[in-house]
Amino acid sequence: MEEPRGLAAPETVGRGEFGRARRLGRGKRRPVVLMLDDELWHCFNQLAAALRRDRIDPIRVITGNARRGRFVRFVEWCVYRGVIDVDASDGLSQLRGVVDSGRV
Repeated sequence: MEEPRGLAAPETVGRGEFGRARRLGRGKRRPVVLMLDDELWHCFNQLAAALRRDRIDPIRVITGNARRGRFVRFVEWCVYRGVIDVDASDGLSQLRGVVDSGRV
């Protein structure tokens, strides 16, 4: 039986032993789109949701002054495959790892 569109496969959900790497799209060789977005634009959310349905991993790239409230984190969890904060201590290395993977 075919999986309904819009629902994540069970092996991609959760924070198991591969949690962060899988959320950032490193567990599979799917294409990645980086969204540079500090304001959580609704058009980016809609585009990210459509990309994710088409098996493309949207990753939100933010800086330290981006809004990070409870609602924003929920939207990120639902829509994006991961979030990279370039102002975090390991943010640039995460971004470099995604870019160097050749899937962007």
